[in-house]
Amino acid sequence: MAWETWTIVAGDDQAKICNFGAMLMDWQITDTFTVSGVSPVPGKSSAHTLTKQTRHVIDGWRNEEEAYGLDSYRNAILVPWAGRLQNGKYTFEGKEYDAAGKVRNDPSAIHGLAADQDFVKVDGSESTLVLEATLPKADYYPFDVRVRVTYEISTEPHRLDLRVEAFNEGEGNAPIWIGWHPYFICQKGSADTSRITIPASLGIRFDENMDPAPGLRAFEQHAYPVTLVHRRDCDFGYTNLKTENGVAEARMFHIDGSETCVQLIDNEIGMGIGAFQVYSGQYANYRRGQSVSIEPLNCMTNAFNREETREFITIKPGDKQDFHAAVEYYPVAKD
Repeated sequence: MAWETWTIVAGDDQAKICNFGAMLMDWQITDTFTVSGVSPVPGKSSAHTLTKQTRHVIDGWRNEEEAYGLDSYRNAILVPWAGRLQNGKYTFEGKEYDAAGKVRNDPSAIHGLAADQDFVKVDGSESTLVLEATLPKADYYPFDVRVRVTYEISTEPHRLDLRVEAFNEGEGNAPIWIGWHPYFICQKGSADTSRITIPASLGIRFDENMDPAPGLRAFEQHAYPVTLVHRRDCDFGYTNLKTENGVAEARMFHIDGSETCVQLIDNEIGMGIGAFQVYSGQYANYRRGQSVSIEPLNCMTNAFNREETREFITIKPGDKQDFHAAVEYYPVAKD
């Protein structure tokens, strides 16, 4: 399918989405920001002043070459699984499936099947876009799953909503869970300018292959909230989230006082169910370490192989797995 993009608009804000993987390429907002050392009066200095600016919140693909290379899965929709399958394998309802090396030649079958699929537009308005695709069937995933992705932007506050629905259209149960891999631009072009808080009380222990430890050994206690300060070496997972009115919100504090808030909305919450992964982009091919990925997830990685998540990922015929995330950007600190 030919490369195609769409732009949705709300006020002076706009977002750009491509058909390849239904990926968000850009989200820019316009507002009044505080700028240090700038004065509107010629010849005079000022500690700070207010100025109207347009800012890019999302670090997405800049062109087709970056997109088709899938470098670091920038803003990818992750379905029917996110993260890795241990050794590229999983067992579902007593049958073992082997995806090792068969999903984009990756031994751990990382990040599911939707990232390199072509989506088509099925609905939309000035501020919304709805895209759909059917996941490819194979011996390692022989299930009939249709995916619908909905983007919506709004202002006051500046907000982008992402909803993903994965429909089981087969005759038997299907394993499905969903995540999102957004990258957020850091000021001064470096991940270590930010402070990030995660609303979790458990960290996830990974081995050298980024697979979680087995059983309860996968979890370690953390003081709430988890706080990451000036880090450029993150690839950490967190679960057992705390919510307020059904929303688990991770927050990224920028040096000028603005904030990016990432929300996981109305997700079931528990040990391994409902999670955030934080990655500082240190291994990216493009713009390495200049943005941070704060990933809201239905479940922790390797969920197909874990007892804590088995019931959650099992979707009956005619049913669907839902995922709702949102990002809010505040030009000044949020109250």
